[in-house]
Amino acid sequence: MRLQRIILITIIFLATTLVTTQGATSSAARKSTVTSVSKSKKHSTKKHKSKKRSKKKKHNVNKKTSSEATKKDENVNVNKQSQTPPVYEVVTEEESEDTFGEDIDIDFDVPSEELYGFSWTSEFLNPYKIKINDLPDSTWIDCRGFVFPVVKSAAANNHVTSNFGARRRRYHYGTDIGLKVGDSVVSSFAGTVRIVEYEARGYGHYIVIRHNNGLETLYAHLSKPLVRVNQEVTAGQLIGLGGSTGRSTGPHLHFEFRFLGNAFNTGKIIDYSTERCFADSYCITKSETFRHKADVERFNQMKYHRVRQGETLSYIAKRYGTTVKRICRLNHISRTTVIRPGRSIRYR
Repeated sequence: MRLQRIILITIIFLATTLVTTQGATSSAARKSTVTSVSKSKKHSTKKHKSKKRSKKKKHNVNKKTSSEATKKDENVNVNKQSQTPPVYEVVTEEESEDTFGEDIDIDFDVPSEELYGFSWTSEFLNPYKIKINDLPDSTWIDCRGFVFPVVKSAAANNHVTSNFGARRRRYHYGTDIGLKVGDSVVSSFAGTVRIVEYEARGYGHYIVIRHNNGLETLYAHLSKPLVRVNQEVTAGQLIGLGGSTGRSTGPHLHFEFRFLGNAFNTGKIIDYSTERCFADSYCITKSETFRHKADVERFNQMKYHRVRQGETLSYIAKRYGTTVKRICRLNHISRTTVIRPGRSIRYR
């Protein structure tokens, strides 16, 4: 009986041991399975990420390559442009803005379009910036229909008070015609008003009109303008009243002829003794009409010094690297001439 109990206990112990061993083995197997699954997941995730990175790298490389190719193309285009001659833009009637940035009405009839194109501005006296050397060799001007710019009155003295040319320290680019304040000033030819402006230290009240014959006329020192910008006028039409505004020593009309912005002597066209044109037409040439170009260049080279307290001729000569003899000759003075403070002495 005792032996049977021992055998039974032994069997139970063995059975318990076997069950425990099987449980441990299955849990270890489950753990290993989970570990392998997680490892495979991690591996696949890494693979996916590496694929993404490789795709990004490829995209960036393609981007870089395309941008480099674009830059190369741009450089090639720039080189091509630099090798080819410049193409000048032609302004057409359909464009509503001119070269100088001012709006133009499409229906606006620009005078002398064949010479000036569609350039039209009321901001600048000479917006064209065409040098005398770059002007056409010859251009015929129709002088028919000319009207003298100052209307005669009983009290007026319409003779020329100052001609075109050098005047003291400045070059005079017009002809001054005597008048009385309030006298009528009229347009010399038919045309369109381009400028109505005031310049306190220069022209005073002045008007610029562009004419159909290619000229532009300027009327300065007016007491009152009577026209507006873009207004069409006829030859002999009242445009303003004479005066002495701006830089002026007395009532007169400063009258100018300009061709493509360059002033020339009105006396080449107008006979002031008869107040008429010399002929029905006039040919503008660089050599004859603008003969004064050399005088202007020489005049612009003149330099002056304003004398201060205690300065002498020898001091001025030494300062500007010249001689007293030369200063005396340029100013028509002698070595003993007393030079007072405020006087302008020419040294070149």
